[in-house]
Amino acid sequence: MFDIGRAAQNIMLAAKAIGVASCPITLHRDNDARSFLGAPAGTIVRYAVALGYPDENAQPAMFGGRKGAQDVIRQDRY
Repeated sequence: MFDIGRAAQNIMLAAKAIGVASCPITLHRDNDARSFLGAPAGTIVRYAVALGYPDENAQPAMFGGRKGAQDVIRQDRY
């Protein structure tokens, strides 16, 4: 698990160097994460790193102004 943290750190540093924002994520339900991502049986799915380009013109959400998940989530598979 230590090496996974180091790999995540390096991914995040490399992303920052090219202007990509990142956020580490701990996945607490291995089986659900493995199924969702389509990872092979027997793999441990514990950490993820969300990556994306920050919107420099974004305005803070006002009360009740959150965007729907369909507007902000893009997903790939394992």
